[in-house]
Amino acid sequence: TIATHPKVNSDSEFVGKALEGYTIQIVDENDNQLPNNRVGQIRIKSKCSINHYLDDKEKTEQTFRNGYIYPGDLGLLDEFGQLYFKGREDGMMLFNGINIYPLEIEKCLLSHPNINDTATASIKHEIHGDLPIALVELSDPTVNTSEKELQNFTSNKLGSYYVHQFIIVKALPRNERGKLSKEDLTKLVTHIFSKNK
Repeated sequence: TIATHPKVNSDSEFVGKALEGYTIQIVDENDNQLPNNRVGQIRIKSKCSINHYLDDKEKTEQTFRNGYIYPGDLGLLDEFGQLYFKGREDGMMLFNGINIYPLEIEKCLLSHPNINDTATASIKHEIHGDLPIALVELSDPTVNTSEKELQNFTSNKLGSYYVHQFIIVKALPRNERGKLSKEDLTKLVTHIFSKNK
């Protein structure tokens, strides 16, 4: 894709339009094309794309279908054919039948004046499905930022999107390259919840 300035700098989800020779579509779980501004799975096709993984039949069948590459990303196309990234398909949560995209929760929280960084995980609930949990790293820990304030802040901005609980941490778990460790994030959330039972 190619993205234009200044929109690419003002919207972290904006990816841009497909380059000539590339086709980008948004589809549902049955590979039906979705209308504009509906979130679904991104699939891509071009004459110069690869078509398999070496010695990995299972991964090849998952990723390459109907002449398209399915990278496992979620997104939407607007009425101008511009792509917006909504996160990874395997990160999507289902709470009370509502699709919750962690990227939208994180984007909302990063607009809070006292949040330096954030990440979202979930806890499984037998009735409600995925309970979204937001870990929050404060910009200034001396400034009182309560869970109730964060709940009001996200509810006002996200509407139906719901964060079950906020956990304030000194620092998010990252690996030696500085990348967020999803495995350690899940372990941390599970540990905190097991202690609170």
